[in-house]
Amino acid sequence: MKRISLSNLKSEPYQHMIQLDAQVNQMVQDAGIDEGFHHLLRLHGSRLNGCAFCVKLHLADALKHGENTERITLSAVWRESQYFSPAEKAALALIEALTHIDQAPLLENSYAQAQALWSEEALIALEWIGIVINAWNRIGIAGQLQAKP
Repeated sequence: MKRISLSNLKSEPYQHMIQLDAQVNQMVQDAGIDEGFHHLLRLHGSRLNGCAFCVKLHLADALKHGENTERITLSAVWRESQYFSPAEKAALALIEALTHIDQAPLLENSYAQAQALWSEEALIALEWIGIVINAWNRIGIAGQLQAKP
């Protein structure tokens, strides 16, 4: 069954999502979070949620903004990888925790780790990255957006 797309540019809620996304992008920039890593975090959340459209989008954005294929590939197994700093690992864990919100202790532990390694401004931006990518993933999945070759 074909679903109605939620990504109608005339839709007021969709316009609010675009505005929210722009505000989060500005927060990321203001906090000094690397743009490539920002998209790698969005890619990571999209993988966890199974949103192929967003995975493809943020893969391209991560590459465009300087992430390399090794880090992108190994972000799927970041815990075992030496390609990520402790701060980056804490950010990846926080994205996972914000995605798996049914596991409250995971969020508490991840938040504490991230708080120890990132500034308050960066931590707030990281949380908003997780919140906004989860929302975009749900829009993409609900509307069956396709990752076309």
